[in-house]
Amino acid sequence: MPLEMAARYVSLDEASFLSLCRVNAVAAVEPAKGAYRWRRRDIDRLVNELPPSEPPTWQVPSAATAGGALSDADVARIAARVGAAGPQTPQAYSVKDAAAVSGIGRSTLYKLMKDGRLTVVRVGSRTLIPRQAIEALLSS
Repeated sequence: MPLEMAARYVSLDEASFLSLCRVNAVAAVEPAKGAYRWRRRDIDRLVNELPPSEPPTWQVPSAATAGGALSDADVARIAARVGAAGPQTPQAYSVKDAAAVSGIGRSTLYKLMKDGRLTVVRVGSRTLIPRQAIEALLSS
């Protein structure tokens, strides 16, 4: 594979890939006119011989280790890392997901759609059921 593809294969830029090959004595094959190429098996061997990377270290809030309350700065940092908004509720569900969320079987959902008792939205070939339609069905 050519240099650009080989570098992307190991998620490195081209200069870093060449440096890694030089350090680990992985030679390129020169088929013609200076176009260097690498064998996939050589690159795989190179990657398998690399030492494992260190796991990320997480900074523990100082108040949490002392047993006290968290400071506003600690709460803000944790919220930014976790995602302050929390899980997003979808606006529409596929038929499969609507069945799982509502506890109603797929066949029953299709029957309700056919009878016109359940509002659906068609997007291309997909059939989506709005969240409000499921809530209205369950509340009736």
